Amino acid sequence: MRIYSPDGKRESRQLVLRLGEPPTTDPFSLVNGIIQGVIITTVRVVTAAIIRQGNKVLLAQRGSGSKLPGKWEFPGGKVEAAESLEDCLRRELTEELGIRVSVGKRLCSSDFLYDHGEFRIEAFWGEILAGELMPKVHDRIEWVAPHELRQYDLLPADIPIAEAVAAHCAR
Repeated sequence: MRIYSPDGKRESRQLVLRLGEPPTTDPFSLVNGIIQGVIITTVRVVTAAIIRQGNKVLLAQRGSGSKLPGKWEFPGGKVEAAESLEDCLRRELTEELGIRVSVGKRLCSSDFLYDHGEFRIEAFWGEILAGELMPKVHDRIEWVAPHELRQYDLLPADIPIAEAVAAHCAR
């Protein structure tokens, strides 16, 4: 659980609530089971695939029916209950792009607070095993050189991933 002040800034303090015990320190006060003066969010975990083809990686542009349409992202999706990160990534890429992939090593993670919630993206290297890229929820897909990733209008949470990909590929 992460705690935010009303202005959206993450609090550096931890608040631990025990059942039946109200918090004992200000500025938090418990009124009718609601902590006044803070916003408590749940972090939604999603996965992203960095799929290489030669010296380029795959980017997908979000469709008009999605949140933040037109933004570019590394393909992937939300982890479902009792699903591993790797299984999520395999399922999402089959559903959204029509491909079967092997999931490799984890590259990095990225945390971001959007207006519609807080997300943690776990990014993994991936390799296409079978299928033809057929975007179902994205408007476009492109193969992009790692040093050109920042030229795209990326989702804010994908920017640190793009930087990690570019740094890794520059070695």
